[in-house]
Amino acid sequence: MLDIKLIRENPDLIKKNLEKRQDVKKIKWVDELLEADKKRRELIASVNELRKKRNDVTEEIAKLKKQGKDVSMLLKEVKEIPERIKQTEDELAKQEERVNWYLLRLPNILHDSVPPGKDDKDNVVVKIWGKPPKFGFTPKNHLEILEGLGLIEMEKAAKVAGAGFYYMKEELVLLDQAIQRFAIDFLRKKGYKLIQPPYMLRKDAYMGVTDLDAFHDVLYQIEGED
Repeated sequence: MLDIKLIRENPDLIKKNLEKRQDVKKIKWVDELLEADKKRRELIASVNELRKKRNDVTEEIAKLKKQGKDVSMLLKEVKEIPERIKQTEDELAKQEERVNWYLLRLPNILHDSVPPGKDDKDNVVVKIWGKPPKFGFTPKNHLEILEGLGLIEMEKAAKVAGAGFYYMKEELVLLDQAIQRFAIDFLRKKGYKLIQPPYMLRKDAYMGVTDLDAFHDVLYQIEGED
């Protein structure tokens, strides 16, 4: 999630980033966010001012009482302040929600090296490692090879998971596990601390990581829980 301070100070940068991402519909969100943020900060100032006024009037009442003076008008005034604070805080909560709505949906800033493009056809080759081999025949892709070796089952997997999935079998399962273990051992030698997180997280723990609306239908969740 982007820092609101970054957006305040560099709104044009955020807009150019959206143009580069071909996400122009969100450009107007930047101005709408800044408007909501301005109202939010004004309301915060109003709440703080009202609280200060309540304290000041309370002190003044105590002072005047000691002097034996009439404080009826001040008592009436101080009784009205809590309701004004509540109304302002309610409006502040709405603006906070509005600000967070935009912040959760504006994407991160692309690196300067990322080229603009509408789709993968505009991708730029950054680096080539090695020399691609040349074949005197049409090579099979990895799925065709694995299916020919009897190491995957696609038809049955499609029935339970949909197209594009497959069961891995025998040596392929062992190879997959071995690669994972090799990666773990390699990283631990580099100082990586092995951690296995909980299988489920509360929404507020990851809501700033990505646009939840875009992934709402593919996220696992416990019904009725956050």
